[in-house]
Amino acid sequence: MSMFEPYLALEASAGSGKTYALSVRYISLLYLGASPAKILTLTFTNKAAAEMKSRICDVLKELENRSELEAISEQVGLTCKELLERKEEVLEKFLKEDLLISTIDSFFAKILRKFALNAGFMPDFKIETNSLENEVLEKFLRICIQEKKYNSLLKFSINEQKKLSDIFSLLDEFYDKESEFDPKKIQTTLHVNPKQVLSILNELKELFAKEGAKEGVLKTFEAESISEVVKKKYLAKDDLAYWQYKKHVTPQISELFDELKEVLSTYLNEREKYLLGELSELFYIYKYAIRSLNKELSTLSFSDVTNALYTLLEDEISKDFLYFRLDGKIEHILIDEFQDTNIMQYKILAPLMSEIVSGVGASEFKSLFFVGDIKQSIYRFRGGAKELFKHAREEFGVKRDVLDTNYRSAINVVEYVNDIFVHEIKGYERQLVKSKEEGYVEVGFSESIEEMVLQKVTFLLDEGVEAKDIAILTHQNKDAKTLKNVLIQNIKDINVQTEATIKLISVPIVGAIIDLLKYAYFKEELYKQNFLVAIGFDWREKLDMSWLNLNQTPMKMIISIVKRYEIFEDDMDIIKLIELSSRYSDIESFLFECDEFGEDAKSEDNDGVKILTIHKSKGLEFEHVIVADRLGSPRGGGGTLLYEYDDINLVGIYQRVSQREFIDKKYENAKAKEDVLEKEDVLNMHYVAFTRAESSLIVCAKEQKSAFKHLTLEEVRKGSVHVKQKSFASQKVLVSMNQTLESYGTQESTKTLEEDSSEADHFAITYGLAMHFCLEMMSGFNKESLDKAFVCTCNKYRVVLSMSELESIYSRITMLINNEEFLSLVKNGKFYKEQPLVYNGERKQIDLLVEKDDEVIVIDYKSSADVYDSHLAQIGIYKEAMLSIYAKEVSCYLVYLQENDIKLRKS
Repeated sequence: MSMFEPYLALEASAGSGKTYALSVRYISLLYLGASPAKILTLTFTNKAAAEMKSRICDVLKELENRSELEAISEQVGLTCKELLERKEEVLEKFLKEDLLISTIDSFFAKILRKFALNAGFMPDFKIETNSLENEVLEKFLRICIQEKKYNSLLKFSINEQKKLSDIFSLLDEFYDKESEFDPKKIQTTLHVNPKQVLSILNELKELFAKEGAKEGVLKTFEAESISEVVKKKYLAKDDLAYWQYKKHVTPQISELFDELKEVLSTYLNEREKYLLGELSELFYIYKYAIRSLNKELSTLSFSDVTNALYTLLEDEISKDFLYFRLDGKIEHILIDEFQDTNIMQYKILAPLMSEIVSGVGASEFKSLFFVGDIKQSIYRFRGGAKELFKHAREEFGVKRDVLDTNYRSAINVVEYVNDIFVHEIKGYERQLVKSKEEGYVEVGFSESIEEMVLQKVTFLLDEGVEAKDIAILTHQNKDAKTLKNVLIQNIKDINVQTEATIKLISVPIVGAIIDLLKYAYFKEELYKQNFLVAIGFDWREKLDMSWLNLNQTPMKMIISIVKRYEIFEDDMDIIKLIELSSRYSDIESFLFECDEFGEDAKSEDNDGVKILTIHKSKGLEFEHVIVADRLGSPRGGGGTLLYEYDDINLVGIYQRVSQREFIDKKYENAKAKEDVLEKEDVLNMHYVAFTRAESSLIVCAKEQKSAFKHLTLEEVRKGSVHVKQKSFASQKVLVSMNQTLESYGTQESTKTLEEDSSEADHFAITYGLAMHFCLEMMSGFNKESLDKAFVCTCNKYRVVLSMSELESIYSRITMLINNEEFLSLVKNGKFYKEQPLVYNGERKQIDLLVEKDDEVIVIDYKSSADVYDSHLAQIGIYKEAMLSIYAKEVSCYLVYLQENDIKLRKS
């Protein structure tokens, strides 16, 4: 009997198996007959989308050995045996069909492209992650001049004492919140004069002077501006009958003090209307400037895409028309990290979700599934609304389920997190623990966080922990830089990674390859010059690109460039570029998006201590985590505007003013709501930080002015540090799901296996190709080269071979590079790998050609257990060919990389 719940909201606390649940849900849909092309799966990062594809494929490939098997069986109502019988069919369907697994931003861009002409854009618009801020500013100012709004803009800037950049930030807030309120409905008013407020303040000074108050008292009633008035501490009091004012207060003074508060409140409300009114008028100029540039440059940011799509649905075309166009293409929706969704995104997705739950459409089988954890909602500052989780569940009548077991962290870590947050986070439910490991928790206090962090890193290293397994989480980016310097200066030979780790696009050789592609496509000389300089050529040289086929996939073009200019050199960053390029089917889409690749470079420093902000750590996990208190003072202020919400509905916008809550009841209520949300933000941030730890959690806190002030922290030291012994198989490797059997090189197309039928089955062919590829990728015959080549091999063949099968390849090649007879053959020789050979009209390919001063050695690798006549015949042809080319002695060897031994056979 199937346990599949068609409409489900899953609350998944940290480490509780959210990704596991998503993959089980997706694969269950496949077994229930859903087409991958009709399962919309939305994530918030490209990394999460890629990992989702990888996870699904890995589970399907190894289903018989995966714990997901029973969970899927329960979901779909089929026995494990029945699932395994259909495994190949389901996997093939997943690999062949177009997948709808992407980020929300990418999905919105895809929809907008379908209706781009309705919005006034060309369908091939580019996506820029960096906004066109300077261009928008120039356009905005030109329009202000044309519309005779420039003088009022300047006046507004002076009156509110705001730079143009500050005004732009406020307009950007309106832009992001346009779906939540209508700027047109904001009433405008003229700028109000603070004269009456200052006059009453002066009257109070005169009355106190008459009562004989000292100069110190009288000075507190002096002010030249409202900004000075609102900082007066007595505004927080109900009356002035306290401190040194008390003996001078008269009924007249008390009455005038009440009047001061009332008049000040009226002034601030009028000034707020002026501020919001001016912003609302400027907003439409600002938005027009953005749209004009979007159309002129055919370039949008993801924020522009979301806003344009929302506007299109509201003003230009009916939602029914859009969703009619999509109907039949989307029958199932899965949304990850739902608590990070913003309201505009939700309003765009809501009609689709409504279609699903209403059952309207061609298919009767439809489903809705979203997963998240409101305790991990830490992106409110950029629009994330955790309230949407409950709102959507109630709006669509979706059943709620909870994952209550932590599979990530050790016992002491989980229990400590439970104890700390159960009384702090509303509705917190204690997690159960799956791990049998005890784990280590330490909380300490010091006024020198830098020194304490240094001590704790040293402590972990002394305990035998590898640097790469340590993560330090900070509150601000500048703290990460400081701590990096502290570690480098005090710990010899330590390697440290921060968020400033060089991005792939910034790696010179990667940039050079992309520049050459741009030159081939755009024909602009600058790109050619950049490429030539980067590879050490004279920038004035001519470059004929007729050899490059622009109709090929970007991946094949990049491989061609790498081979032609011999610029691989065992470079992991080039491998990463090839992986990324495999996501694109044409050169246009690749070139328009490649400059914004967010992936980190993969070479050099991946083995160091990692230092990153708590916000950047979300979604990650580390064996040993040190959470550092804030090094300096907290960032001040909360912005110019305060937005008041009732559930997900924006009910008020206020100008933030110091102490305004003491003189304005409505503002006081809004401020109280905001204070609660700000505290929740901090608690959620620390929950995220503490739950990143798998084995050890160390908290370095200050006694005074601590960022952990909302937590009841006490000194703790519990458990012991556990150092895990890792096998190579457990190391994380890069896996690109978009690259299935596509080759990095040309080996598959040119090499054939000439073994008899006992080895020429599908698995043997694939296994042999993978082994040859790993050997080809090695720059030398040593462990370091093998380890790098093995990562490349996993990237390429993880889709079709299990990790144990790949480990077998690693084991065989390890035996090879330790085999003295083989090493003697390659010693002091010049290597040529995968050398094409045409002899007697037949095309062959030599695995390894070793050229020495007086000898040429041909080596042919085999993975079979037996020697076949065909092997001997093949190597005999190689020898004949080499003798016709070289005036040297020629030796040919068959090298059998067997499961438990290496055998060499000389021809």
